[in-house]
Amino acid sequence: MGSLPPLPAVPVVSIYCTAYNHERFVAEAVESVLAQDWPADRLQFVVVEDGSTDGTLEALQPYRDEVRIIHQENRGVRGAVNRGMAELTGDVITSISGDDVWVPGRIRLLVETLQAHPRAGLVHSDLEVIDGDGALISPSFRDVTGISAVPGPLLDALLKHNVVCGASVMQRACLKHLVHPIPDHAPWEDYWWAWTLARAADVAYLPEVTCRYRMHGNNLSFGAGPEKVAEAMYQERGLRRAMLRSVQPGDVHAQAAVDGLRAFRAACGAGPGKAEAAAGRTTVPVTDDDRRQAALRADAGRDALAVGDVAGAVVHGVAGLAADPSHTALEAWLQDLVGGWEGSLPSEPELRRTVVLADADELVARPELLSAYVAHVTDADDVTLVVHGAGWSGRALMDAFAGPLEATDADVLATGDEPLGRAALAARADLALGAVAATDGLPSCGPDDLAGVLDATTTAASPLLPSPAPVPA
Repeated sequence: MGSLPPLPAVPVVSIYCTAYNHERFVAEAVESVLAQDWPADRLQFVVVEDGSTDGTLEALQPYRDEVRIIHQENRGVRGAVNRGMAELTGDVITSISGDDVWVPGRIRLLVETLQAHPRAGLVHSDLEVIDGDGALISPSFRDVTGISAVPGPLLDALLKHNVVCGASVMQRACLKHLVHPIPDHAPWEDYWWAWTLARAADVAYLPEVTCRYRMHGNNLSFGAGPEKVAEAMYQERGLRRAMLRSVQPGDVHAQAAVDGLRAFRAACGAGPGKAEAAAGRTTVPVTDDDRRQAALRADAGRDALAVGDVAGAVVHGVAGLAADPSHTALEAWLQDLVGGWEGSLPSEPELRRTVVLADADELVARPELLSAYVAHVTDADDVTLVVHGAGWSGRALMDAFAGPLEATDADVLATGDEPLGRAALAARADLALGAVAATDGLPSCGPDDLAGVLDATTTAASPLLPSPAPVPA
């Protein structure tokens, strides 16, 4: 990510306010913006009155000479934000809800943070939480919600849940084209902004309060009742799916991708038909293009795993399941790879110079092969034993060989037909342990000559895969 165009010393700050049934609060919100210590000729302020059914529009009339007021039929959050953003032409963009209050100096604090971080496309901060009468509930939105600030890149955290509150945000207008208009699959702005801008630029965090967030019972997120929270979570399923579909290896860590898939499925299950929605199958449409994308990602995952890129394989698999949640074969492959959804992913790959291929059925029939191997090879040796079982799952293989391997710390990988085909394994191996694996054209060693043949092998092999996850108890 390179630096963005430099900001002027005193940038034009464009502000929009969305107001819906905020008759009690909107005057205070507007006045908190007008009272900012920023030159009036460097401010653009637009209020979108989104078809309120109370006296919000009338409450705005005293400010019509200082603020541009746009009245429209009710279009909801996305429609109001899109209308407001469409009007903004400044250097930076920020917003206020008609029921919140800016603290003095907010604009200056956020602008200075962006100027100090030329690679940042967005800055966000902490908030105070107040009640309907303005009394303090909590001095820190993050403390009361348990949503911690995330230092550094945000993408991993965002796959699990939103860590950016729109009430705290200022963004660079040069990136407006990336986030405006909000697409149909994104129910509200802040999550969409955070994900999209974090992929295009850095994100800065200011550990200070810049806004007073009002909790009054009609909030859409924090402060909402359980039913509203569940509904809000359910509405996020389209955005979460799009986020997961878009990830590529290197964008996010593999564990974050799996956590994101869990969160997507939880969002699907928060709505109607919870039992049927557990895997996201009944709450998202699946088109022919989705199925093609899933198939492409499945192929890419297998290709990544064949060259030792476990993390890349996982990310591709997750993206494929987001495209087509009904792809049961891909789900089974990914579950086998990560050891089940509740398990931890394998450790990062360890480089092994020599790869020895063995056949699982032959090791069961000739246990002396594995006994000789573990007697000769330890973790200190730069060797990986790959046990391939046609028709076996990875978990079944590990269960079958847990006993013989308990006494060794040798590096061992167990895999079935998927995700690594036998030909791909043989192409990356240097030796065959036993006669069956030797039919793949590899030099063979048995229990009697294993030590000599293995010691004589000097061919450098490509790194294959990491050590397997611990065998479940």
